Amino acid sequence: MAEQVDLYLDFDGVININGTRSSYLDASYGKAAGWKIEWRKGVIDYINSLPENVNLVWLTTWEMNNLAETELVPLLGITRPTVTISRALAGSSPYHEWWKARALNAWRELEGREDRKFIWIDDDLESSFHDIPEALLSEGLGLLMCPDWRSGITEEFMKEIDKFLEEVRV
Repeated sequence: MAEQVDLYLDFDGVININGTRSSYLDASYGKAAGWKIEWRKGVIDYINSLPENVNLVWLTTWEMNNLAETELVPLLGITRPTVTISRALAGSSPYHEWWKARALNAWRELEGREDRKFIWIDDDLESSFHDIPEALLSEGLGLLMCPDWRSGITEEFMKEIDKFLEEVRV
């Protein structure tokens, strides 16, 4: 049986490249919860084509009122099951601490996934790196990717994801 891998995805600046006036030929447009959204169809096709044992987990501010699953998934055309990590898992962290790092660490412990391989894509990873718990930085455990918010996931990121998945034999 293939090893399970979690793909933690932010939305804005990773999939949603709205406001960039992109020149991507595969750009798609829509509205979710009243917000204009722009995404690349090729990125969604790639996500949908990932192996079954890659679990899509939303780690985004769109977790409020389950908007990631009720608004984004149908709009984008994501055809695989998704899970959303709640900001509430971060507890009452100080304002200067990044809620996503705390919530992710708590969720992994709660779900018994501390040793599971993962890919984490967030355009804020670089600026919030100091808030990421050491357990998530173990060598070989995860792949952290910080795209430019103006381009989001690119072909280069997809190649890097494929290489990581090949190394963990997904």
